[in-house]
Amino acid sequence: MMLSIIIPFFGNAEKDLLNDCLSSVRSHQQLTEGEDYEIILVTDGSKGLGGARNLGVAQAKGEYVMFLDADDELAYEGLKPCLNILEEYLPDIMSVDFSAGERVPQTVSYQMYAHGKEFVRKHNFTGSACRHFFRLHFLKKNKLTFAENCMHEDEDFTLKAYCLARRTMISDYPLYMYKLRANSLMNDSSTEACSKRISDFCSMLLRVQQIVKKHPDALRRLRFLTLDCFTRMRREEISKAERQKVVDTLRKAGLFPIAKAPYGIKYQLARLWVNLRNK
Repeated sequence: MMLSIIIPFFGNAEKDLLNDCLSSVRSHQQLTEGEDYEIILVTDGSKGLGGARNLGVAQAKGEYVMFLDADDELAYEGLKPCLNILEEYLPDIMSVDFSAGERVPQTVSYQMYAHGKEFVRKHNFTGSACRHFFRLHFLKKNKLTFAENCMHEDEDFTLKAYCLARRTMISDYPLYMYKLRANSLMNDSSTEACSKRISDFCSMLLRVQQIVKKHPDALRRLRFLTLDCFTRMRREEISKAERQKVVDTLRKAGLFPIAKAPYGIKYQLARLWVNLRNK
């Protein structure tokens, strides 16, 4: 069974980081390129990260695909245990966790769900596409693609995938090494960058709302993401006028005020704080 590893790489990225990324696959995994995996390096950034990933999926030939950002890495010898369990159970989706660089175990613990929506209904989760393996046939059968020319494209893609998936494996296996860079797009502190991140996040919420209309099990995720939007606005220190514009958009969509729900005390306190502060 072969894995397609899709790595978007744009002209403004650092080549040394890309080399480290490629080495974490080619030199550190005890696997054979062309037999166990293929690397699809996508250099067309005209449609953003989402567009590059879509192009990579269209070229993929593996049984499974995973998305690896060019400035991140995979944990040492962590890929083979994941491929072994994928080959044994053939899930539509398998999640992994983030790694701090520790030596990983050679067995993968997991929880199995007959349908991905069962997990979504009961749990909040990190929507990063990079911490998942997706069966290629499943993606193509359901015509799953990333939104293009925007940020936060992972959230609705991954959520929709969970809602459509059958056999789903949830694991805390520490495979993906995310490298936080001060000069990355997500950490650009300019006014324009902050505004775009919030605008794109708001657009993503509306896409998630459309998913919820077809898949009510995703409602929990929508509500937590809406709370996260307000946390992000405070962190980004956007203007009062821009905050009000977002509030008005969410109110018009029926996402604000944030509704009561039996999700625990943290949700209840956050909901009350957000609703009171943004009347």
